[in-house]
Parts: sequence; C-alpha cells; structure tokens
Amino acid sequence: MPTQAERRAATRAELLDAAVATLCDGGAAGFTAAAVVGRTGRSNGALFRHFPTRAALLAATVEHVLALLRDEFDAAYAALGDDGLEVRDLITLVWEVMTDRRLAAVYDAYAAARTDGALRAAIEPVVRAHVERLHAVGHEVLTRIPGVDTGLADRATALAVMAMQGQAVNATVLPEAADGTALLASLELTAAAVLGGTTIPARSPGTAPVAEEAARC
Repeated sequence: MPTQAERRAATRAELLDAAVATLCDGGAAGFTAAAVVGRTGRSNGALFRHFPTRAALLAATVEHVLALLRDEFDAAYAALGDDGLEVRDLITLVWEVMTDRRLAAVYDAYAAARTDGALRAAIEPVVRAHVERLHAVGHEVLTRIPGVDTGLADRATALAVMAMQGQAVNATVLPEAADGTALLASLELTAAAVLGGTTIPARSPGTAPVAEEAARC
C-alpha cells in the first residue's frame, strides 16, 4: 500500500502533467487552476495544497518541462555512444530540444513573466539553473577536443544556445524557421573554425557521464 508521501508525490506528478498539457494547449493566457484540475478530476483544494499560487504552479510546470526534456536529452545522448561523437550530433540533439512543443509553451511563460513580477521571481531560478546546465554540458563535451581553448568552448556553447533558442522562438510564428538545416550547418562550420575540430573524443576512463558531470556544476 502506498505511503502518504508516495500518494502525495503521485498527486503532484499528476497535477504537473495536467499543467504541462494545459500550458501547451492554452498558453499562459489559458493557464488557470480550473483548466488544470479539469484535466484531473481533482479539486482546487488539492491543487492549492501543492501549489498555493498561480505563479508557483506555473514555475513548477516550467521546471517539470525542463526536467522532462533534460531526461530525454540525456537518454538520446547516451544512445549515441561515446566513440567518434561529432559536434553536429550534439547540435542536432539540442535543436530537437529547442523545437519541442513543450519548450515552446515554456517560452510563452517567459513572455508572461515580462509583465508579471511574481511570476518572474518564481521562474527566474528555474530558468537560470536550466541555462547553467546547458552551458555545463557544452563545456564538458567540447573541452574534450584536443587543444581547445576552454574560454572559446564556453563562448561557442553560449552562441549556439542563443542562436538556436532565437530561431526556435521565431518558429512559433514563422513556419519556415522550424527548418534548422541552415542554422545547424552554420553552427557546425563555426565550431570547426573556432574549436579547431568537430570530433569529440571519448571521455577519459573513470570520468562521469555528461549528465552527472553537468549536475555537479
């Protein structure tokens, strides 16, 4: 029989899954307590016991989406193996995350936070941790390239993330922007010029997988 803590965790997860679906379908404007609980059959009271305000619920939803995407990225990265990995492989995986429908919904929450101080305060630490992790992953992977300048590797990561994020945001309005072929090719060429190579050597023996390394940063 589940413990009280397990039941509470299960209820929270159910509410967050419903909140993600609500944000994806209705955006920040349609993100209400009634819309979320309407997908679960639970009461407003059950929702507010876990998330006392709309800002808290929306911040937790953003965090939940980013955690889901992180887990999916880690699984896809692990499936590539660690022998003869190319920069294009990493760029392609990040692009798949950037153009995910759930992340587009998160960008809608970002936009809402611009004029909502409580929401901005609630999601800022979540977004900051997400960005820091992206940069940590890039640092861990790119600095394996022999002779690479670590500062340049970090700048290349920042450039790639911002470029892909910008095009992904444009893709929410401009359908042609969803085709990242030209952008990804440009980023690969930039990586080759800046980093001096695009083949990423395997990790040294005893080095933790990329997800574990990034989690320590």
